[in-house]
Formats: sequence, structure tokens, C-alpha cells
Amino acid sequence: MLFKGEENEIKQMIDNHPEWQKMHNLILRECDVLLKGPDLERKMQGVSMLKVSREMWKHAFYLSYAYRMTGDKRYARKVERDMLTVCRFSNWNPEHCLDGAEMTRGVAFGYDWFYDELSESSRCPGSRPNPPAACRNGLHLQHRHTENTNFALTSQRARPTVDSRSIRSGNR
Repeated sequence: MLFKGEENEIKQMIDNHPEWQKMHNLILRECDVLLKGPDLERKMQGVSMLKVSREMWKHAFYLSYAYRMTGDKRYARKVERDMLTVCRFSNWNPEHCLDGAEMTRGVAFGYDWFYDELSESSRCPGSRPNPPAACRNGLHLQHRHTENTNFALTSQRARPTVDSRSIRSGNR
């Protein structure tokens, strides 16, 4: 999405185009609001926690932009804190695939873009999300459809003890 060094091209656009500068400043202001905001919480809205999952994605995406453009490590620390917070959730609502998918996207994005800035303890396997938190959707026996194969394969790779019974497809 944004390779190392491409920030310079964006900075030139910001310097040369008032509309880019305006958008850049709006994003940075929003990021400063996120820095002061509370930690993410596992809150259900009805049967979904999609709002929390999308907040994780927003934090990772906006704050990564701010960090890459400014070098301000406060943005990296906030994403790290958010990632560790959501990885301690009991689960990412496996009953709703989109909840887990959106949370996985946010954590994966943060892990990828901030890897070099993460503390050693945040990089270690014990700090990563419990594979079932992200992949349990594919392991639900009541969902024996082929579209769940990818979840099961992902889970098997992350957790080798998952056996082929989780990968079987077919209709009920």
C-alpha cells in the first residue's frame, strides 16, 4: 500500500496542493483525538461487535498514516496498545464472521506496518491473537460449507493441532 520512501511523494503533494494539505491536517487532527481516546473495549451491540472491529481498523489505518508521515512514535504506541487490548478479548465474536474478519484486518495491518516499532514482547507469539479468536468461525460444525475452508486452513496453519475434520466441506 505504501512502500518505504513513498511518504516523500505524498509530502510533496501536501506541500504543493492546498487540498492535500487540508486532508493531511484533518487526518492528523483525527489521529490526535484517537491518541487521547479511551482504549478499545469488547462491547456488543445486539449480536455484533462490528463497531469495535471497525474502530480497530480505523485506528490502525489512520495512526499508521500519521506515524509514517510524521515519525511521531505516539501514534505507533497507540496502535500497539490497541492491538494488545483486542488480542486479550475473550474472542472476536465467532458467531459473526464479519466481526472477526474486520478485527483481523485491523490487527494484521497494525502488525505489518508497525512491526519494527512494536516492543519485543508485542512481537512474541504469546502476545499475538489466540488463533481461535481470529479463526474460530471456520471451526463451527454447524457451518459445514465450502466457504469456511479458508478459515479452517488458516487456523490449521496457525495451530497445527487442528485436524482435517475442521476442513471437511459439504452441506448439512
